[in-house]
Amino acid sequence: CHTTVVASGLLFIGWMTQSSPFSLLKLGLVELVILSAMDQVKPKQWEKLLLWIPSFSSQTQGFSSSLVRKPIPPEIENASQVPSDLVKIKKAVQKLEQELAKSRDPNISYVQSAVSLFFVLGMLLRAMPSDEASSFIKKLGLEGMSEEQIHKGLNQILKDLSGNDPKIVIANAIAAKTGKVEESFESMIQGVYGAELLPADVDKINAWVSDKTDKLIPKLFDDFPSDQCALINTTLFEGKWQDPFDDAIKGKFTTLSGSEVDARIMTKVSDFVYFKGDDFAMIQIPYRTSGDSTRPFAYTIFLPDNPKAIGELEKKLTPDFIQDCHAKAKMTEGIQLYLPKLELKTDMKDLKKTLEDLGYPIPKVLSRFNGDPLTEIGQMCYIKCDEKGTKAAAASYAMTKESACFPLPSLITFDARKPFIAQVIRDGHAIFQLAVKNEQGLAQS
Repeated sequence: CHTTVVASGLLFIGWMTQSSPFSLLKLGLVELVILSAMDQVKPKQWEKLLLWIPSFSSQTQGFSSSLVRKPIPPEIENASQVPSDLVKIKKAVQKLEQELAKSRDPNISYVQSAVSLFFVLGMLLRAMPSDEASSFIKKLGLEGMSEEQIHKGLNQILKDLSGNDPKIVIANAIAAKTGKVEESFESMIQGVYGAELLPADVDKINAWVSDKTDKLIPKLFDDFPSDQCALINTTLFEGKWQDPFDDAIKGKFTTLSGSEVDARIMTKVSDFVYFKGDDFAMIQIPYRTSGDSTRPFAYTIFLPDNPKAIGELEKKLTPDFIQDCHAKAKMTEGIQLYLPKLELKTDMKDLKKTLEDLGYPIPKVLSRFNGDPLTEIGQMCYIKCDEKGTKAAAASYAMTKESACFPLPSLITFDARKPFIAQVIRDGHAIFQLAVKNEQGLAQS
């Protein structure tokens, strides 16, 4: 009798949804188990069981949900197994991430990459006068490390992060007219940072940036006079979800001001690595990783209980706080997740002033680079999150110019249809960070 019911139901569902035979088989097996159990359970228990079949779900507010295999729980990086220099550099990058976030307009959404900027600062360290380097190193949070140790550490991070699944491409370049850059500087940056040499030609520089960012940042500079030089980093991330979302549908996002705006909402019921703090929740959405990696990348979201407290939560995101959250997070069954699709761009051309305001001793002249004044530090960032995964890119630069250069639990709801902070993260260290506070960047289609 149960088999007949399932078969009839599957024919109807298949006709209504155009589902594949394989999908129907999986659904049929689940339904057959539940129907077989109905003789043993009470009516109230049936409702709880049926929540786990997408076609019967009654608690998703009209959204479809997907049952998927459990994500691989990430293994938190053990600091005792990582060279102390790398630990210090990774913490310094996260410190910079937090400082940049604090410096922003608290009401505006943004995306940034401290990793990309840090590679530029590393090259800048080699370019500045030697007698100014120690104070710069101290402000970076790397006191006690030599220049050589810092450059070697960044070289190792570049190698560790680069990969194909998820796809991460980190590239560096020196843009300058021939003969403008000190040979010793050029040789060192090529050897340690793998920097390419680009001519002082705006079209060729923009073409290089576009190529290295998979066309996500097609244009970095409007012009590039021949008397300018630049140290450039590009960082590209492309990761596919371990389990993709179903098609997003129309919904609402509540902005920081409290108003509701139209958005495309992705949703699913699944098991996630999750942590609930006193006044916020954290969740990790894993990316597909090739091989048997136990340290996968994840899209980690920090969601304040009170949306208006997102600024306070941003201030808490120190390296130690983030590591503590990841250490306490556990695989949790039965989470109803809501997440907006988004495509967000941020262009920052005034990072030199921002860094100076934050107390960084930015050098006036790059005596070991080309002897010209440092005129501008900037970054352009892009991120897109959809049903398939995440694409993100950053292009950072420092410029000179001549002066004259199963038991079933109750569902937990993680509803990110309101302001949140997110990071593309590995080992508790962010590659990109974004904050969604208003309608900027929310997908409409």
